[in-house]
Amino acid sequence: MRDSQKSKVYKAETVFSVREDLSFVSIYECQIYADKVRASACWARYATRHPLYVEIVHWRGYSGLASYSGRTIKLGRRSMYRLLLLHELAHCGAPQGVRHGWQYCNLYLKLVCHFMGRAAWLKLRAAFKTNRVKVHPPRQQKRIEV
Repeated sequence: MRDSQKSKVYKAETVFSVREDLSFVSIYECQIYADKVRASACWARYATRHPLYVEIVHWRGYSGLASYSGRTIKLGRRSMYRLLLLHELAHCGAPQGVRHGWQYCNLYLKLVCHFMGRAAWLKLRAAFKTNRVKVHPPRQQKRIEV
């Protein structure tokens, strides 16, 4: 299955610099934050998948990676910050197989708003709009009967 929005989402995220985001010192801090997100009312309301646990592990890469099952998030040494962790958690909470589709992006925006604040949400939403990232379901086409 093709992931046509992936590059658009990554491009939109570049409006944030790592310096302006809260960085975590250790994997343990990331795990505590992930557990806090998963225990929130926002997660309970908007996430469509609810894995029993999400394990945060360290890996050698520079970026982050969420497993297909939604139970493991791998973070590199330079990728331990809130925006990236929320990005990966949105993969865990979105329907399986969605990747960077509109359902994922909708959940991601809601998590950013709830955990990083309205200013960060507005900034990311504007970047999504600029890069034409879809966050709503496709419109139903009207059937014209003759």
